[in-house]
This record gives sequence, structure tokens and C-alpha cells, in this order.
Amino acid sequence: MNEVLDERKMAERERRLLEKELEEACGALEEQREMAERERDKSQRLRRERCPDPRAHQLAVSSVTEVEEVRVRNRELQTEQRRLRAEIARLQKRVATEQTERQSEAALFAVKGAQLSSLAKHSQALENNFSSLLRVKDTQEDQIK
Repeated sequence: MNEVLDERKMAERERRLLEKELEEACGALEEQREMAERERDKSQRLRRERCPDPRAHQLAVSSVTEVEEVRVRNRELQTEQRRLRAEIARLQKRVATEQTERQSEAALFAVKGAQLSSLAKHSQALENNFSSLLRVKDTQEDQIK
């Protein structure tokens, strides 16, 4: 029973850690999205300005490259987010299953306790009946003598 409780605590702890990781990944994903939007806006502004300056052109090219890198990172973070959500769902299902098992075990112990109590009462009644029969037998033997 303690092992089940320990496993439940471990599963709950693991679930909380995974939820924290998911929240961090979501935060990082949101930051990446915002950075990508800023870079896209910057890139679009630079394209609109069409500066003949080679440095501005190089900056625009590097911004586009960075935006693509951010998009790739966003996809990776989204994949990780889906994986973490699936893991959390699996752990929640496992915890629910373990809780159901513990409830079933508790109900079984309650039934066995009631059966033992009933058995003890019947055993006491049989013992009382046997004692009465022995007294009757002794009384009859005394009368015969």
C-alpha cells in the first residue's frame, strides 16, 4: 500500500515537473514568436525603404535568415510542447488508474473486514452452543447416577 502511495507521489511530482517544463517551453515559444514578428517587421521595413546602402542590405538578409531560424526553433518548440502534453496526459491517466486501484483495494479490505467480523460472531455463537451442550450432558450424567 505504501508502495502505491510512493508511486502516486512520484507520478504526481513527475507530472508537476512536466507541467513546469511545458509552461517554460510555451513561454520560450511565445518569446520566439514575438522575436520572429519583430524581425519580420524589421525586415519588411527595410525592404520598403530599399536603402542602397550595402550594410542595410546585409542587415535585411541576415534578418531574413534569423527569421527562418526562429521559425525552425518555433516548430521544434511546438513539437516539444505536443510531446510534453502527451506525457502529462499519460501521467494523469496513470494517476487516475492508480487511484481507482487503491479505491478497489480499500473496498475489498472493507468487505473482508466485515466477513471476518461476521465469522467471529458465528464462531462465538457456536462456542456458546457447545458450552451449553456440555452443561446439559453433564446434568444428564449427574441425573443418571
